[in-house]
Amino acid sequence: MQKRGSHIDVVLSFVIFVFVLVFIISMLTPKMEPSKQKLVLIDLIKDLIVENSSSYLITFSIQITDTINKDCVKITQNFADEITEENINETKLIIKNETNILEYDLQEDFLLIRTGTGPSGFLKFYYSENLNSSYCPGCITPACTPINNYEVGITRKNYLIFISKIEELANKYNTDYENLRNELKLPPETEFAFTFEFDNGDKIVAEKNIPETVDVYVKEIPVLYMDQGNILTGNLIIKVW
Repeated sequence: MQKRGSHIDVVLSFVIFVFVLVFIISMLTPKMEPSKQKLVLIDLIKDLIVENSSSYLITFSIQITDTINKDCVKITQNFADEITEENINETKLIIKNETNILEYDLQEDFLLIRTGTGPSGFLKFYYSENLNSSYCPGCITPACTPINNYEVGITRKNYLIFISKIEELANKYNTDYENLRNELKLPPETEFAFTFEFDNGDKIVAEKNIPETVDVYVKEIPVLYMDQGNILTGNLIIKVW
């Protein structure tokens, strides 16, 4: 009986040792709290939304030094390619003076721009395939002041959110949520929603019903977006549960 008791004592001691060892390892192994996991997911989803709703925007400006004696000017059509060293699609431009968006047309290898009477000669150009351009075919007669002399300002290339792309993403969320989740490659059992808030307070909302029994983690992130010739600051609000 003593031998049997000794054997049981050894087994019991071993079990206690293993239990203590497992406990110590579990205490020493760093674990991410659920709230921190959700915050990491929010940052991941933010990056995915920005990536899927953004595009490059090229901007440059010129100051015309020629005398302008008509309400429109014409300049060689490929001048934007030469300035930016990019292959510009001239039908995807927005052209502005100091305050207004200007109509333009393409005729016989020239870019015709309606400047109005008494222009200052300052023109700013925006290019992206995602712009709603100010191109107006047939709107301008070709009898415009030819421009040969101008000074070129700084050329910039920025990666910005475009309204058309954020609207497309929100529409996909509201009509085909599961496929969007799969396309974004989100972890299983991760649900999300987002709202895009414009500079003026208007919003694009992509949100399904959230169960009352779950914890919802929310983060608001300032982002830059393009709105018809204006680069503005909006807010991307992301919810994860």
